Parts: sequence; structure tokens; C-alpha cells
Amino acid sequence: MRFEWDEVKSGRSLTKHRISFETASLVFENPHVLVRPGAKRRHPKGKHMKKLTKNQTKEIRALKRMKDNEIDFTDIPLTHDWSNAVVGKFYRPIKKSLTIRVDADVLAWLKAQGKGYQTRINGLLREAMEGVRSRKRV
Repeated sequence: MRFEWDEVKSGRSLTKHRISFETASLVFENPHVLVRPGAKRRHPKGKHMKKLTKNQTKEIRALKRMKDNEIDFTDIPLTHDWSNAVVGKFYRPIKKSLTIRVDADVLAWLKAQGKGYQTRINGLLREAMEGVRSRKRV
């Protein structure tokens, strides 16, 4: 995404929001950024952001310390329609390493589908787990 630099607006942003425009614009490089449904990804899956500078790290730490009532939302439009919001879309559970034994033909089938067979195994197990959970609720 291209940005037009405005020194005056950047200064106002730093004063009002305690974060420079340069640091704020990094959100557009974040591979986990929330985008509207159907929008094209800005980065290929698995690509990570550039490393933050010391100053950017300092600004972000200062933001994290801010209390909610200190945040100025006056220049952010209110969102009334959350009908397209996806709960948990970017939730990343903690991974645990483990050794399992699977039948050779099952492993061959998983690997034949391309890279990411362990992720596929996890997805299949999660699907089975959630299916059991939903049947218990009914």
C-alpha cells in the first residue's frame, strides 16, 4: 500500500495518538491484520513483518501502557455493522510438540497433498474435536 507523506499530519498524529505515522502504517505490513471479508491478502501466507526499530518498539510499548479512557477515538468512524465480523479468525492456539505413530498409507496420503501435512493433521483433529463438541451441545 502506498502512503502520501504529510509532515504536519504526522506531527499531529504523534501528539494526539502518541504514535508516529511511520509506526502506525506498519499495520498494513502485518500478515495478521484484520481485513474485510473477501479482501485480497496484502502478504503471502507465512511472510512476516520487518523488524521494528528501537523507536517503534518504544512507541508500541507506550501504547500498550495506555488505559482505554486515554485513547482518542474522535477521528475514527464508528462501526455499527459487525455482521461480517469473524470471531476468532486470527486466533493462534499454543502448539505442543509430540511424536505420534500413524499408518504409512495415511501419512503418504497426507504428504501427497503437498507441503504442510502436519498442519493438515492438526486441522483434521481440530475438525473432529469440534464435531464432537457440537454434537454434545445438541
